[in-house]
Amino acid sequence: MRKIKITAFTLIMTLALSFAAFASSGVIFFSDPEVTVDNNVDVLVTVDTDAAALSKTSITLKYPTDGLEFVSGDCADGGAGAIKIHTTSSGSGKAEYTLKFKALKAGAHVVAVDTYEVYDSSGKVISVSHVGSSKVTVKASAASSKDATLSSIEVYPGKLTPEFSKDVKEYAINIGLNVDALTINALPSETNARVSIEGNADLKEGENKVLITVYAQDGTTSEEYVLNVTKDANGEESVMASTAANVSQTELADGVQLSSKGKTITVFNNIPEGVVIPEGFKEGTISIDGTKVTGWVWAADENPEYCVIYGMNDQGEINFYRYDTVERTIQRYFVDAAAEDTVPLTEFNELQTKYNETLHQSEVRFIIICVVAVVAFIMLILVIYFSTRLSSYSNEFKRNQSSGRRDNNDILKHEYDNLDAGGNDETLVISRTARKAPRRESAGDETVVIRRNEPARPEPKKEPELDGFEDLEL
Repeated sequence: MRKIKITAFTLIMTLALSFAAFASSGVIFFSDPEVTVDNNVDVLVTVDTDAAALSKTSITLKYPTDGLEFVSGDCADGGAGAIKIHTTSSGSGKAEYTLKFKALKAGAHVVAVDTYEVYDSSGKVISVSHVGSSKVTVKASAASSKDATLSSIEVYPGKLTPEFSKDVKEYAINIGLNVDALTINALPSETNARVSIEGNADLKEGENKVLITVYAQDGTTSEEYVLNVTKDANGEESVMASTAANVSQTELADGVQLSSKGKTITVFNNIPEGVVIPEGFKEGTISIDGTKVTGWVWAADENPEYCVIYGMNDQGEINFYRYDTVERTIQRYFVDAAAEDTVPLTEFNELQTKYNETLHQSEVRFIIICVVAVVAFIMLILVIYFSTRLSSYSNEFKRNQSSGRRDNNDILKHEYDNLDAGGNDETLVISRTARKAPRRESAGDETVVIRRNEPARPEPKKEPELDGFEDLEL
Protein backbone atom coordinates (compact mmCIF):
# COMPACT_ATOMS: atom_id res chain seq x y z
CA MET A 1 0.00 0.00 0.00
CA ARG A 2 2.73 2.45 0.96
CA LYS A 3 4.69 1.69 -2.20
CA ILE A 4 1.58 2.35 -4.29
CA LYS A 5 1.01 5.74 -2.66
CA ILE A 6 4.64 6.73 -3.14
CA THR A 7 4.47 5.74 -6.82
CA ALA A 8 1.32 7.81 -7.36
CA PHE A 9 2.84 10.82 -5.61
CA THR A 10 5.99 10.51 -7.72
CA LEU A 11 3.86 10.41 -10.89
CA ILE A 12 2.01 13.60 -9.97
CA MET A 13 5.21 15.44 -9.07
CA THR A 14 6.84 14.37 -12.34
CA LEU A 15 3.91 15.74 -14.32
CA ALA A 16 4.02 19.02 -12.40
CA LEU A 17 7.77 19.39 -12.97
CA SER A 18 7.35 18.52 -16.66
CA PHE A 19 4.72 21.22 -17.05
CA ALA A 20 6.94 23.75 -15.35
CA ALA A 21 9.77 22.85 -17.70
CA PHE A 22 7.66 23.44 -20.81
CA ALA A 23 6.82 27.13 -20.31
CA SER A 24 7.71 30.05 -18.08
CA SER A 25 5.21 32.66 -16.98
CA GLY A 26 5.37 36.25 -15.84
CA VAL A 27 3.59 39.57 -15.36
CA ILE A 28 3.96 43.17 -16.55
CA PHE A 29 3.04 45.87 -14.06
CA PHE A 30 3.50 49.64 -13.63
CA SER A 31 3.85 52.33 -11.01
CA ASP A 32 1.07 54.94 -10.55
CA PRO A 33 2.86 58.26 -9.92
CA GLU A 34 1.52 61.73 -9.16
CA VAL A 35 2.86 65.04 -10.47
CA THR A 36 1.89 68.66 -10.99
CA VAL A 37 1.44 70.29 -14.38
CA ASP A 38 4.63 71.24 -16.28
CA ASN A 39 6.80 68.90 -14.20
CA ASN A 40 8.47 65.64 -15.22
CA VAL A 41 7.34 62.31 -13.80
CA ASP A 42 8.83 58.79 -13.94
CA VAL A 43 6.74 55.72 -14.76
CA LEU A 44 8.33 52.40 -13.74
CA VAL A 45 7.60 49.41 -15.99
CA THR A 46 8.45 45.98 -14.50
CA VAL A 47 8.61 42.63 -16.29
CA ASP A 48 8.77 39.87 -13.66
CA THR A 49 8.97 36.20 -14.74
CA ASP A 50 9.97 32.84 -13.27
CA ALA A 51 12.55 32.30 -16.03
CA ALA A 52 16.24 32.09 -15.20
CA ALA A 53 17.00 34.92 -17.63
CA LEU A 54 15.37 36.98 -20.38
CA SER A 55 16.75 36.94 -23.90
CA LYS A 56 14.44 39.48 -25.57
CA THR A 57 11.75 41.89 -24.46
CA SER A 58 9.66 44.04 -26.81
CA ILE A 59 6.79 46.11 -25.42
CA THR A 60 4.80 48.80 -27.24
CA LEU A 61 2.98 51.36 -25.07
CA LYS A 62 0.41 54.02 -25.87
CA TYR A 63 -0.26 57.23 -23.95
CA PRO A 64 -2.45 60.37 -24.39
CA THR A 65 -0.53 63.12 -26.13
CA ASP A 66 -2.80 65.84 -24.80
CA GLY A 67 -1.88 65.01 -21.19
CA LEU A 68 1.64 63.58 -21.34
CA GLU A 69 4.76 64.23 -23.40
CA PHE A 70 7.37 61.46 -23.65
CA VAL A 71 10.82 62.76 -22.73
CA SER A 72 13.14 59.73 -22.47
CA GLY A 73 13.31 56.15 -21.22
CA ASP A 74 15.48 53.13 -20.49
CA CYS A 75 15.84 51.09 -23.70
CA ALA A 76 12.88 53.03 -25.09
CA ASP A 77 12.11 55.23 -28.09
CA GLY A 78 8.93 56.95 -29.10
CA GLY A 79 6.70 59.96 -29.29
CA ALA A 80 3.34 61.04 -30.76
CA GLY A 81 1.43 58.74 -28.41
CA ALA A 82 3.49 55.54 -28.78
CA ILE A 83 6.61 54.16 -27.07
CA LYS A 84 8.59 51.00 -27.79
CA ILE A 85 10.69 49.27 -25.12
CA HIS A 86 13.22 46.83 -26.59
CA THR A 87 16.03 44.88 -24.95
CA THR A 88 18.12 41.93 -26.11
CA SER A 89 19.09 40.12 -22.88
CA SER A 90 19.22 40.35 -19.10
CA GLY A 91 20.99 38.43 -16.38
CA SER A 92 17.79 37.50 -14.58
CA GLY A 93 14.11 36.83 -15.14
CA LYS A 94 13.18 40.35 -14.03
CA ALA A 95 13.64 43.64 -15.90
CA GLU A 96 12.72 47.22 -14.98
CA TYR A 97 12.42 50.24 -17.26
CA THR A 98 11.97 53.90 -16.26
CA LEU A 99 10.03 56.17 -18.64
CA LYS A 100 10.12 59.95 -18.15
CA PHE A 101 7.12 62.07 -19.12
CA LYS A 102 6.29 65.75 -18.91
CA ALA A 103 2.85 66.48 -17.45
CA LEU A 104 0.94 68.72 -19.86
CA LYS A 105 -2.45 69.09 -18.23
CA ALA A 106 -4.24 68.13 -15.04
CA GLY A 107 -6.21 64.92 -14.89
CA ALA A 108 -5.70 61.14 -14.86
CA HIS A 109 -3.72 59.87 -17.85
CA VAL A 110 -3.24 56.17 -18.60
CA VAL A 111 -0.10 54.59 -20.06
CA ALA A 112 -1.16 51.17 -21.36
CA VAL A 113 0.40 48.18 -23.13
CA ASP A 114 -0.47 47.85 -26.82
CA THR A 115 1.64 44.79 -27.79
CA TYR A 116 4.34 42.72 -26.07
CA GLU A 117 6.76 39.83 -26.67
CA VAL A 118 8.89 38.28 -23.91
CA TYR A 119 11.36 35.39 -24.42
CA ASP A 120 13.48 33.40 -21.98
CA SER A 121 17.18 32.61 -22.38
CA SER A 122 16.43 29.54 -24.52
CA GLY A 123 14.31 31.56 -26.95
CA LYS A 124 10.96 30.22 -25.73
CA VAL A 125 7.97 32.50 -25.43
CA ILE A 126 7.11 33.46 -21.85
CA SER A 127 3.39 33.41 -21.11
CA VAL A 128 2.35 36.72 -19.54
CA SER A 129 -0.60 36.13 -17.21
CA HIS A 130 -1.17 39.76 -16.21
CA VAL A 131 -0.66 42.99 -18.15
CA GLY A 132 -1.14 46.17 -16.12
CA SER A 133 -1.14 49.87 -16.90
CA SER A 134 -0.01 53.10 -15.28
CA LYS A 135 -2.35 55.81 -14.04
CA VAL A 136 -0.48 59.10 -13.99
CA THR A 137 -2.32 61.63 -11.81
CA VAL A 138 -1.48 65.20 -12.83
CA LYS A 139 -2.48 67.99 -10.47
CA ALA A 140 -2.77 71.64 -11.40
CA SER A 141 -0.20 73.95 -9.85
CA ALA A 142 -1.20 77.12 -8.05
CA ALA A 143 0.37 79.19 -10.81
CA SER A 144 -1.33 77.29 -13.66
CA SER A 145 -3.05 79.46 -16.22
CA LYS A 146 -6.82 79.38 -16.60
CA ASP A 147 -6.76 80.83 -20.12
CA ALA A 148 -8.71 78.50 -22.45
CA THR A 149 -9.13 80.78 -25.48
CA LEU A 150 -7.74 80.54 -29.01
CA SER A 151 -5.50 83.08 -30.64
CA SER A 152 -6.38 81.99 -34.19
CA ILE A 153 -8.28 79.44 -36.29
CA GLU A 154 -7.19 78.58 -39.84
CA VAL A 155 -9.17 76.16 -42.02
CA TYR A 156 -8.60 74.63 -45.43
CA PRO A 157 -10.56 74.74 -47.63
CA GLY A 158 -13.15 77.34 -46.72
CA LYS A 159 -13.37 80.62 -44.85
CA LEU A 160 -14.67 81.52 -41.41
CA THR A 161 -17.74 83.71 -41.15
CA PRO A 162 -17.44 86.06 -39.27
CA GLU A 163 -13.72 86.68 -39.07
CA PHE A 164 -12.03 85.07 -36.13
CA SER A 165 -12.06 86.64 -32.70
CA LYS A 166 -11.13 84.75 -29.53
CA ASP A 167 -14.35 85.96 -27.90
CA VAL A 168 -16.55 84.66 -30.75
CA LYS A 169 -17.32 81.00 -30.14
CA GLU A 170 -19.37 80.04 -33.26
CA TYR A 171 -18.57 80.31 -37.00
CA ALA A 172 -19.95 79.23 -40.37
CA ILE A 173 -18.01 77.63 -43.24
CA ASN A 174 -19.20 76.68 -46.74
CA ILE A 175 -17.33 73.92 -48.62
CA GLY A 176 -17.76 72.10 -51.94
CA LEU A 177 -19.00 68.57 -52.58
CA ASN A 178 -15.51 67.18 -53.22
CA VAL A 179 -14.30 68.11 -49.69
CA ASP A 180 -14.31 65.13 -47.33
CA ALA A 181 -12.26 66.66 -44.48
CA LEU A 182 -11.16 70.04 -43.16
CA THR A 183 -7.60 70.81 -42.16
CA ILE A 184 -7.79 73.03 -39.10
CA ASN A 185 -4.97 74.83 -37.31
CA ALA A 186 -6.26 76.13 -33.97
CA LEU A 187 -3.64 77.85 -31.79
CA PRO A 188 -4.30 78.50 -28.08
CA SER A 189 -3.69 81.90 -26.54
CA GLU A 190 -1.70 80.36 -23.71
CA THR A 191 1.13 78.12 -24.90
CA ASN A 192 0.52 75.49 -22.20
CA ALA A 193 -3.16 75.08 -23.11
CA ARG A 194 -4.22 72.04 -25.16
CA VAL A 195 -6.56 71.85 -28.15
CA SER A 196 -8.86 69.00 -29.22
CA ILE A 197 -10.70 68.95 -32.58
CA GLU A 198 -13.64 66.64 -33.39
CA GLY A 199 -15.93 66.22 -36.40
CA ASN A 200 -13.70 67.62 -39.15
CA ALA A 201 -13.40 64.28 -41.01
CA ASP A 202 -15.91 62.26 -43.05
CA LEU A 203 -17.99 65.32 -43.83
CA LYS A 204 -21.39 64.57 -45.34
CA GLU A 205 -23.47 66.64 -47.75
CA GLY A 206 -25.52 69.24 -45.91
CA GLU A 207 -24.93 70.47 -42.38
CA ASN A 208 -21.94 69.35 -40.27
CA LYS A 209 -20.62 70.50 -36.90
CA VAL A 210 -16.94 70.69 -35.92
CA LEU A 211 -16.11 71.16 -32.24
CA ILE A 212 -12.82 72.72 -31.08
CA THR A 213 -12.20 72.35 -27.33
CA VAL A 214 -9.46 74.25 -25.52
CA TYR A 215 -8.19 72.97 -22.14
CA ALA A 216 -6.39 75.49 -19.94
CA GLN A 217 -3.13 74.70 -18.19
CA ASP A 218 -4.89 74.14 -14.86
CA GLY A 219 -6.60 71.08 -16.35
CA THR A 220 -10.10 72.09 -15.26
CA THR A 221 -10.94 75.22 -17.27
CA SER A 222 -12.11 74.69 -20.87
CA GLU A 223 -13.75 76.58 -23.74
CA GLU A 224 -15.52 75.35 -26.89
CA TYR A 225 -15.52 76.84 -30.41
CA VAL A 226 -18.14 75.57 -32.89
CA LEU A 227 -17.75 75.52 -36.67
CA ASN A 228 -21.02 75.01 -38.58
CA VAL A 229 -19.91 73.48 -41.89
CA THR A 230 -22.27 73.42 -44.90
CA LYS A 231 -21.29 71.05 -47.70
CA ASP A 232 -22.99 71.77 -51.03
CA ALA A 233 -22.34 72.67 -54.68
CA ASN A 234 -21.95 76.38 -53.89
CA GLY A 235 -19.12 75.90 -51.43
CA GLU A 236 -15.38 76.27 -51.91
CA GLU A 237 -13.88 73.26 -53.68
CA SER A 238 -10.65 71.54 -52.66
CA VAL A 239 -7.83 71.85 -55.19
CA MET A 240 -6.77 68.29 -54.40
CA ALA A 241 -8.73 65.05 -54.71
CA SER A 242 -8.38 62.69 -51.77
CA THR A 243 -8.69 59.01 -52.59
CA ALA A 244 -7.67 55.81 -50.87
CA ALA A 245 -5.37 54.74 -53.66
CA ASN A 246 -3.75 58.01 -54.61
CA VAL A 247 -1.80 60.69 -52.74
CA SER A 248 -1.81 64.24 -54.06
CA GLN A 249 -0.82 67.63 -52.65
CA THR A 250 -1.03 71.39 -53.24
CA GLU A 251 1.21 74.24 -52.28
CA LEU A 252 0.15 76.11 -49.16
CA ALA A 253 1.52 79.27 -47.60
CA ASP A 254 3.76 77.37 -45.19
CA GLY A 255 4.03 73.90 -46.66
CA VAL A 256 2.33 71.10 -48.55
CA GLN A 257 -0.88 69.23 -47.83
CA LEU A 258 -0.86 65.44 -48.20
CA SER A 259 -3.92 63.18 -48.11
CA SER A 260 -3.92 59.41 -47.95
CA LYS A 261 -6.79 57.03 -47.21
CA GLY A 262 -8.93 59.70 -45.60
CA LYS A 263 -6.02 61.17 -43.61
CA THR A 264 -4.81 64.68 -44.28
CA ILE A 265 -1.45 66.07 -43.12
CA THR A 266 -0.25 69.62 -43.63
CA VAL A 267 3.53 69.47 -44.11
CA PHE A 268 5.58 72.42 -42.87
CA ASN A 269 8.64 73.55 -44.81
CA ASN A 270 9.74 75.90 -42.04
CA ILE A 271 10.59 73.88 -38.92
CA PRO A 272 10.15 75.84 -35.64
CA GLU A 273 13.19 76.35 -33.47
CA GLY A 274 13.66 73.84 -30.68
CA VAL A 275 12.16 70.91 -32.63
CA VAL A 276 14.49 67.92 -32.22
CA ILE A 277 15.07 65.95 -35.41
CA PRO A 278 14.94 62.14 -34.93
CA GLU A 279 18.42 60.75 -34.35
CA GLY A 280 20.07 58.98 -37.26
CA PHE A 281 18.29 60.96 -39.99
CA LYS A 282 19.68 63.51 -42.41
CA GLU A 283 17.79 66.51 -43.73
CA GLY A 284 17.11 67.11 -47.38
CA THR A 285 14.65 68.32 -49.95
CA ILE A 286 12.25 65.56 -50.91
CA SER A 287 10.14 65.52 -54.05
CA ILE A 288 6.65 64.09 -53.61
CA ASP A 289 4.86 63.88 -56.94
CA GLY A 290 6.87 66.84 -58.19
CA THR A 291 6.40 68.99 -55.10
CA LYS A 292 9.46 69.94 -53.07
CA VAL A 293 9.12 69.51 -49.29
CA THR A 294 11.53 69.44 -46.37
CA GLY A 295 12.04 65.97 -44.94
CA TRP A 296 14.51 63.53 -43.49
CA VAL A 297 15.69 60.07 -44.56
CA TRP A 298 17.65 57.41 -42.70
CA ALA A 299 21.31 58.36 -43.11
CA ALA A 300 22.56 54.78 -43.48
CA ASP A 301 19.97 53.86 -46.13
CA GLU A 302 21.25 54.25 -49.68
CA ASN A 303 17.85 53.75 -51.29
CA PRO A 304 15.27 55.03 -48.78
CA GLU A 305 11.69 53.93 -49.32
CA TYR A 306 10.22 56.30 -46.77
CA CYS A 307 10.92 59.73 -45.35
CA VAL A 308 10.04 61.60 -42.16
CA ILE A 309 8.10 64.85 -42.46
CA TYR A 310 6.91 67.44 -39.94
CA GLY A 311 3.30 68.54 -40.10
CA MET A 312 -0.17 68.85 -38.61
CA ASN A 313 -3.05 66.38 -38.77
CA ASP A 314 -6.80 67.00 -39.06
CA GLN A 315 -7.09 67.46 -35.29
CA GLY A 316 -4.51 70.21 -35.22
CA GLU A 317 -1.81 67.99 -33.63
CA ILE A 318 1.71 68.75 -34.84
CA ASN A 319 4.10 65.79 -34.98
CA PHE A 320 6.59 63.91 -37.13
CA TYR A 321 5.03 61.59 -39.70
CA ARG A 322 6.41 58.84 -41.87
CA TYR A 323 5.60 58.94 -45.57
CA ASP A 324 5.98 55.65 -47.46
CA THR A 325 7.16 56.54 -50.97
CA VAL A 326 6.29 53.06 -52.30
CA GLU A 327 2.78 52.50 -50.91
CA ARG A 328 2.14 56.25 -50.72
CA THR A 329 0.74 56.10 -47.20
CA ILE A 330 1.16 58.33 -44.13
CA GLN A 331 1.44 57.24 -40.52
CA ARG A 332 2.69 58.64 -37.24
CA TYR A 333 6.42 58.35 -36.63
CA PHE A 334 7.59 57.10 -33.22
CA VAL A 335 10.57 54.80 -33.82
CA ASP A 336 12.79 54.14 -36.82
CA ALA A 337 12.52 50.66 -38.24
CA ALA A 338 16.12 50.83 -39.46
CA ALA A 339 17.57 51.56 -36.02
CA GLU A 340 20.54 49.54 -34.88
CA ASP A 341 18.57 47.46 -32.41
CA THR A 342 15.99 46.35 -34.94
CA VAL A 343 16.16 43.60 -37.55
CA PRO A 344 15.51 43.51 -41.30
CA LEU A 345 12.03 42.72 -42.51
CA THR A 346 13.01 39.22 -43.71
CA GLU A 347 14.53 38.37 -40.36
CA PHE A 348 11.51 39.82 -38.58
CA ASN A 349 9.19 37.63 -40.69
CA GLU A 350 11.28 34.58 -39.82
CA LEU A 351 11.13 35.45 -36.13
CA GLN A 352 7.39 35.97 -36.39
CA THR A 353 6.98 32.56 -38.05
CA LYS A 354 9.06 30.89 -35.33
CA TYR A 355 7.06 32.69 -32.69
CA ASN A 356 3.77 31.42 -34.16
CA GLU A 357 5.14 27.87 -34.37
CA THR A 358 6.42 28.03 -30.79
CA LEU A 359 3.08 29.35 -29.61
CA HIS A 360 1.25 26.51 -31.39
CA GLN A 361 3.60 23.93 -29.89
CA SER A 362 3.08 25.40 -26.44
CA GLU A 363 -0.69 25.13 -26.86
CA VAL A 364 -0.41 21.48 -27.98
CA ARG A 365 1.91 20.67 -25.05
CA PHE A 366 -0.50 22.30 -22.65
CA ILE A 367 -3.43 20.22 -23.97
CA ILE A 368 -1.39 16.99 -23.75
CA ILE A 369 -0.24 17.80 -20.23
CA CYS A 370 -3.83 18.49 -19.15
CA VAL A 371 -4.99 15.14 -20.57
CA VAL A 372 -2.11 13.27 -18.90
CA ALA A 373 -2.80 15.04 -15.62
CA VAL A 374 -6.47 14.04 -15.73
CA VAL A 375 -5.58 10.41 -16.51
CA ALA A 376 -2.99 10.38 -13.72
CA PHE A 377 -5.54 11.78 -11.28
CA ILE A 378 -8.07 9.09 -12.22
CA MET A 379 -5.38 6.43 -11.83
CA LEU A 380 -4.49 7.79 -8.39
CA ILE A 381 -8.15 7.63 -7.31
CA LEU A 382 -8.39 4.01 -8.55
CA VAL A 383 -5.16 3.04 -6.78
CA ILE A 384 -6.41 4.51 -3.51
CA TYR A 385 -9.80 2.82 -3.90
CA PHE A 386 -8.44 -0.66 -4.66
CA SER A 387 -5.79 -0.30 -1.94
CA THR A 388 -8.53 0.46 0.56
CA ARG A 389 -10.58 -2.55 -0.60
CA LEU A 390 -7.60 -4.90 -0.41
CA SER A 391 -6.80 -3.69 3.08
CA SER A 392 -10.42 -4.33 4.16
CA TYR A 393 -10.40 -7.88 2.73
CA SER A 394 -7.11 -8.62 4.45
CA ASN A 395 -8.41 -7.50 7.84
CA GLU A 396 -11.58 -9.56 7.41
CA PHE A 397 -9.58 -12.65 6.55
CA LYS A 398 -7.40 -12.21 9.65
CA ARG A 399 -10.48 -11.84 11.87
CA ASN A 400 -11.99 -15.02 10.46
CA GLN A 401 -8.81 -16.97 11.18
CA SER A 402 -8.68 -15.63 14.74
CA SER A 403 -12.33 -16.58 15.29
CA GLY A 404 -11.69 -20.16 14.12
CA ARG A 405 -8.85 -20.57 16.59
CA ARG A 406 -11.06 -19.39 19.45
CA ASP A 407 -13.77 -21.89 18.52
CA ASN A 408 -11.28 -24.73 18.76
CA ASN A 409 -9.91 -23.55 22.11
CA ASP A 410 -13.25 -22.80 23.74
CA ILE A 411 -14.14 -26.41 24.64
CA LEU A 412 -13.55 -26.60 28.41
CA LYS A 413 -15.18 -29.86 29.50
CA HIS A 414 -17.33 -32.77 28.39
CA GLU A 415 -19.21 -35.52 30.24
CA TYR A 416 -21.47 -38.33 29.53
CA ASP A 417 -24.97 -38.41 30.96
CA ASN A 418 -27.72 -41.00 31.18
CA LEU A 419 -25.35 -43.92 30.99
CA ASP A 420 -27.87 -46.65 31.55
CA ALA A 421 -26.75 -50.14 31.00
CA GLY A 422 -30.09 -50.99 29.72
CA GLY A 423 -30.37 -48.02 27.39
CA ASN A 424 -29.39 -47.75 23.86
CA ASP A 425 -28.77 -43.99 23.80
CA GLU A 426 -25.82 -42.05 25.02
CA THR A 427 -25.83 -38.26 25.53
CA LEU A 428 -22.63 -36.25 25.24
CA VAL A 429 -22.79 -32.79 26.84
CA ILE A 430 -20.17 -30.27 25.58
CA SER A 431 -19.90 -26.98 27.45
CA ARG A 432 -17.97 -23.87 26.49
CA THR A 433 -17.60 -20.45 28.04
CA ALA A 434 -19.14 -17.60 26.03
CA ARG A 435 -16.62 -15.03 24.77
CA LYS A 436 -17.08 -11.68 23.12
CA ALA A 437 -16.22 -11.89 19.48
CA PRO A 438 -16.76 -9.23 16.84
CA ARG A 439 -19.95 -9.63 14.85
CA ARG A 440 -20.68 -13.07 16.48
CA GLU A 441 -23.42 -13.99 18.84
CA SER A 442 -22.47 -15.21 22.34
CA ALA A 443 -22.43 -18.97 22.47
CA GLY A 444 -23.75 -21.01 25.38
CA ASP A 445 -23.66 -24.76 26.08
CA GLU A 446 -24.19 -27.12 23.24
CA THR A 447 -25.64 -30.61 23.67
CA VAL A 448 -24.74 -33.26 21.21
CA VAL A 449 -26.83 -36.50 21.26
CA ILE A 450 -24.96 -39.55 20.19
CA ARG A 451 -27.03 -42.66 19.50
CA ARG A 452 -25.61 -46.11 19.15
CA ASN A 453 -27.20 -49.52 18.43
CA GLU A 454 -26.15 -52.28 20.79
CA PRO A 455 -26.94 -56.00 20.19
CA ALA A 456 -30.12 -57.14 21.92
CA ARG A 457 -29.59 -59.08 25.12
CA PRO A 458 -30.66 -62.81 24.94
CA GLU A 459 -33.81 -63.69 26.78
CA PRO A 460 -33.36 -66.19 29.71
CA LYS A 461 -33.87 -69.78 28.80
CA LYS A 462 -37.10 -71.35 29.99
CA GLU A 463 -37.10 -74.81 31.43
CA PRO A 464 -38.85 -77.23 29.22
CA GLU A 465 -42.13 -78.51 30.48
CA LEU A 466 -42.30 -82.22 31.23
CA ASP A 467 -45.22 -83.68 29.62
CA GLY A 468 -47.00 -86.35 31.66
CA PHE A 469 -45.51 -85.30 34.96
CA GLU A 470 -47.12 -83.40 37.60
CA ASP A 471 -45.72 -81.58 40.45
CA LEU A 472 -45.11 -83.78 43.36
CA GLU A 473 -45.64 -82.54 46.77
CA LEU A 474 -43.34 -83.96 49.25
